[in-house]
Amino acid sequence: MATQCKNAHDDQSINGSVVDVRLAARHYCGNVIRKMIFNQRFFGKGKKDGGPGVEEVEHIESLFTMLFHLNAFALSDYLQCLTALDLDGHEKTVSEAMKIVTSYADPIVDERLQQLRDGEKTEAEDLLGAFI
Repeated sequence: MATQCKNAHDDQSINGSVVDVRLAARHYCGNVIRKMIFNQRFFGKGKKDGGPGVEEVEHIESLFTMLFHLNAFALSDYLQCLTALDLDGHEKTVSEAMKIVTSYADPIVDERLQQLRDGEKTEAEDLLGAFI
């Protein structure tokens, strides 16, 4: 779903720009959650214009892929003998998305564990610190 908006710098403009509100909301929520869990809003550097970088786009898409397939209908949920066949392809899709998510989160978790072992961090400053 996209909405149209008028460019604030160009009052003469009759044609509006298209804003993908779903994408903006997803990235906003992703930034808030990353700030709460990892105490950082972004993975990577982001774009020069302040938009999400390649890392954020890949991470958010992987998270929503996993959420989409979490409640998706799969025939193998009802017939356990079909689980190995992965007829719907959900297992492969979710495992690929999970690899992407863990490739961004695992280095941060490993670094935080090392900081705690070395005594650099003693107090929890985010949810990851509290969980550890």
